[in-house]
Amino acid sequence: MHCLSLFSLVGVLLLAVVAPAPQVGPSYPVVRRPRHASPPRRQARAVPSASARIPDYARFAEAAEEHSGRWEVTYEHGDECPYHARHRVSGDFVATRDLALLDRALRCYVVPPADRSVARCRRGQARFAALTWT
Repeated sequence: MHCLSLFSLVGVLLLAVVAPAPQVGPSYPVVRRPRHASPPRRQARAVPSASARIPDYARFAEAAEEHSGRWEVTYEHGDECPYHARHRVSGDFVATRDLALLDRALRCYVVPPADRSVARCRRGQARFAALTWT
């Protein structure tokens, strides 16, 4: 009889060791949520089609950099004359189909000087009018 009670005691102890412990906490499942939103997934940018690229971009960038002090050089896709240049001071506009022609035109173009005598005359008239008005 002692043997049977000893076996039952060993069996109970084995079950206590092997059996999982009861969980402490809520009876419903807890969902872990992040404290902040994760950053959006990175996506590859679309590669422009061959027709949307500037032909001979290296020469275009070189010409644009060379004339960037006086001219704003751009390329407009789908335009009859895609190479555009606008003078930064006078606002004069040049458009061509060929980059070499645009480069030559920008090298040879001379902005006409402003007529200073008219400006001086107008300033003098304004001063004279201000003095004689009182």
